[in-house]
Amino acid sequence: ILQAEAAVKAGALASELGDKKRAEQLFESVVKMSEAGQWKAVAFLGALRLYAASEDHKKLTAISDKDLELLA
Repeated sequence: ILQAEAAVKAGALASELGDKKRAEQLFESVVKMSEAGQWKAVAFLGALRLYAASEDHKKLTAISDKDLELLA
């Protein structure tokens, strides 16, 4: 869980510094972790925010209901 937290915080920082690609990689790595705990939902929202800001509609429309269950 500590690794997931660190990756989410690093992703947020990378996003703020303008490195959107690195931020996306970090958020997606946490979403794929099996033991990310609450950080998985935070990373998922971070990735969604990046997709929306970049107008990457392909990635936004590829999100399924199963993916959205992470937020519950």
